[in-house]
Amino acid sequence: MPFPKLICLLFFTSLLAFSCKKDQSAQSTATPTVFGKWSLVNEEYTWTSPATGVFHDSIYTGKPGDDYEFTADGHLFASEGIYQDSGTYSFVNPVQIQFLPRVWNGVTVSSPGGGVIYGPEFTIATLTEHSLILSSSGLIPEGPVSDSITLKR
Repeated sequence: MPFPKLICLLFFTSLLAFSCKKDQSAQSTATPTVFGKWSLVNEEYTWTSPATGVFHDSIYTGKPGDDYEFTADGHLFASEGIYQDSGTYSFVNPVQIQFLPRVWNGVTVSSPGGGVIYGPEFTIATLTEHSLILSSSGLIPEGPVSDSITLKR
């Protein structure tokens, strides 16, 4: 009776196949977040001088130890080369972050009148579990500027 053996073989084969299937619902469905420590890949800062029309492009490539850490309570700690920066940040909306009063190498950055300097608003251009790209653009007395910070985990 080869037919019952064939049915039994098919039954056990299908049972084995379905019992070994990965459970898709057990996979993480958490939304990526900026919180935590990120390694700096690079930062590109550009500006154009209104007086000369000359375009300037500065690209810093991250090295081991260069990182940004966003804490859940709104603090930001950054290391780039020999420079240490700290401050706070807040979400302007779900896709924009503003850096608030800053300390650069232990010195609080303030305006000439002594007021607090509020940093630029950065748009979260990319946010995945392993990649964060922040971009900002605006106009300063020296001309149009843009800043793009690429981070990874």
